[in-house]
Amino acid sequence: MMARNVFETETHQDRLEEILLDRSYSSIYDITDLYGRLHSTYLSLKYEGVGVDQKYIEQRLTPEARPDYFEQGIGMVSVPVNISENTVSFGTAGDVVAAEADYDMDSIDPTAPLYAEPVDRKKLLRVGYSRQDSRASGHNMSLAHDITDKSPAKCAGYIRDLFTQWLQSDMASEVAEEHPDGDLINRLASLESEDLSKLEESVKAEFENRFPSGFTGVLSLRILTENGDRFKYPGEFEVLNEVTKRRWVANQMRSYSEAKDSSGTATDFVTGEQGEVFGVSDSPLERHQGKMAESFPDLSPDESWRNRPLSSETAFAIISGSSVVKEFVHLLRDDTRLYVIPYLSNPNPGEAVALYDLARKAMDDDGQIVSVISDELTDRSSRLYDSGVQLYYSVVYEPGRKSKILIEEPSVSVQKMRSIAEAHTELLGSALLVSQPNRLPLFPSPPYGRTNSQTDGDEYDGSEYLMSSMSDAVFSGLLSGGYFASTFFDRKADADDDNYGANDPWTTATRQCLGPDTRLNPEWLMDQYVPRLENEQRSSFGEDDLPVPDSLLTRQYVQYQALARAGVLGISGQEPGDAPPLTQPVQIDTMTDDSNPARQMAEEQSFENREQRLNKFIEAHPALDKNEERQGAFLLGALVGRLAAYQTSPKKDLSRTVMRQHPINSLTLQRFSTTLNQVLDKNAVYSEEDENVNSIMNTRYVERLNDIVHSKPPTEWDLSISDLRMHYGLGLSYGRSDTSIGTYNDDESNSE
Repeated sequence: MMARNVFETETHQDRLEEILLDRSYSSIYDITDLYGRLHSTYLSLKYEGVGVDQKYIEQRLTPEARPDYFEQGIGMVSVPVNISENTVSFGTAGDVVAAEADYDMDSIDPTAPLYAEPVDRKKLLRVGYSRQDSRASGHNMSLAHDITDKSPAKCAGYIRDLFTQWLQSDMASEVAEEHPDGDLINRLASLESEDLSKLEESVKAEFENRFPSGFTGVLSLRILTENGDRFKYPGEFEVLNEVTKRRWVANQMRSYSEAKDSSGTATDFVTGEQGEVFGVSDSPLERHQGKMAESFPDLSPDESWRNRPLSSETAFAIISGSSVVKEFVHLLRDDTRLYVIPYLSNPNPGEAVALYDLARKAMDDDGQIVSVISDELTDRSSRLYDSGVQLYYSVVYEPGRKSKILIEEPSVSVQKMRSIAEAHTELLGSALLVSQPNRLPLFPSPPYGRTNSQTDGDEYDGSEYLMSSMSDAVFSGLLSGGYFASTFFDRKADADDDNYGANDPWTTATRQCLGPDTRLNPEWLMDQYVPRLENEQRSSFGEDDLPVPDSLLTRQYVQYQALARAGVLGISGQEPGDAPPLTQPVQIDTMTDDSNPARQMAEEQSFENREQRLNKFIEAHPALDKNEERQGAFLLGALVGRLAAYQTSPKKDLSRTVMRQHPINSLTLQRFSTTLNQVLDKNAVYSEEDENVNSIMNTRYVERLNDIVHSKPPTEWDLSISDLRMHYGLGLSYGRSDTSIGTYNDDESNSE
């Protein structure tokens, strides 16, 4: 059920406003507190008619903690206890059924000492079920024991513990003395050891008969307090719920682990209210529960309240909220989890309900939160679309029982992510890559891997990052890291390496992209692109006549330009307003409205032949136009790509070796001139041998290259090796597809 159907914003306006802080939400504790209070309030409103006081539902009753039990034919087994007279006696399944208004004895053994029944959320509330998330199996907070595949003997022992360790505990005795209904506890706790031993034997025998292989579910009591009434569940008694609440305070707040009394008087870390506070063992995403390799001498567990002081009310909200925020999870790789938790700095009641609605979707998503978040935050009809929502983003590596935070970005800008996604999609639909009427695209890359169509099997072919129809893919990819996984070389470390992922380039790029004030260094970005290019080209040798990784190059090119267009690229020490050429995006119109002035300007920039297109392409790219060295790397690649395409012409009978002779990974500043001379020689030979060519082929490349290398020797250039090879690779893709345009008579034959 959607939260909006339970929270009637107008009806519950005051209650929702009480939940919200009177300051901005910022820390993970603030966010978890909000989700915890929303979750407990949601439960109390949804189940307000079940006969359990709302304040206890809000303070750690957990009716939704074990949905797997709802699928079982029998999810709970209870011992009927009759305290309607002055003595305590054990009843039977028949007694429980007979006390109901409408009963049917046919489906039970009326003499059985246990009452077995299916369980649902309302029943778990009535039983007072309160699960301790940090424990793997059973717990002792409420008068209901949660077990998994336990033997008959174990089950019988746990039922005895309900009396000896719960009802006869000091905490229960303390509540009994203070509460007006304390006599209920006293009577239940009055059973002698001999009575409990007999109970244990009869319960064991019944479990051996009913569940010989073991039982999974809840063990509890059904209590009759008045003749003529029904056998009630423990959670229907306020006095028993009060014991559960105090056990939480005592065992998870005041004393836990090595702390004997982690309480003091201070200001609540979240609400700012003064009073008794606790250290609390639970923490959002279990950030402070893993074992540390470091040693911290003289630290006192009893003083932990000084670090993150929480009142009992806030602590309950944090404990409840921790189980909610853990649902905002996406499984990345083995032992690596991504948490993406949406929040607003200053939500109003309606926005708070929208956030909790998203949490309910996360609970049903089973570890794939990225798709949920992406669908919600890219949907313009969503209540959160224009709300200024932010994301708490954390990537955690959890090998074994260790835990290492790889990324923690507390305020991811959704708008920044949208800007990147929109820039990416706009580029895919622009004149840069898409043919217009009477005009070819400015970048003559082949359409390999880029398509808006679907195959017969209704599955997309090619990369989703090269499909303008898959606009949500970029947003999702930015969250999951897949956006950069599609373009970076995979430097996956050894699975046993404790530092696995700490320096993963996908992780680094994602962190830089998602931070509100962070930027990606374009030189570093090319350092990640080039090894992938080299590897894919090397893999394609022997399989392709033109071994150019066009799809990868196009993905990298579009990604780079999208990041530049969104303002994400930057260089250390860059002054405000100063944009180095490498950080400037391609100057290309992305508008589709023919009446738009920018569109008209783009039409004026159209080209009629390959010479004009090359000029326009270079002029449109500040990184090329403002740096002749980079332009030289691109032009050399384009010339090699053009000659490789010429070699594969079906009308020529030529060896197809130029691409293999000059692969991406072979180019260096020291070898640039040698490579250029070899390529120029081959171009001259082909020009002389081709009867359709009246002069030198590819003059648009040759003349520019000669001017550049004669201006400054390549050995003196300042380009990094990645910059050199990246633009050389881009040139390869450009050149191999730089065929004749229309009917214009270029200086080379159309077949070339």
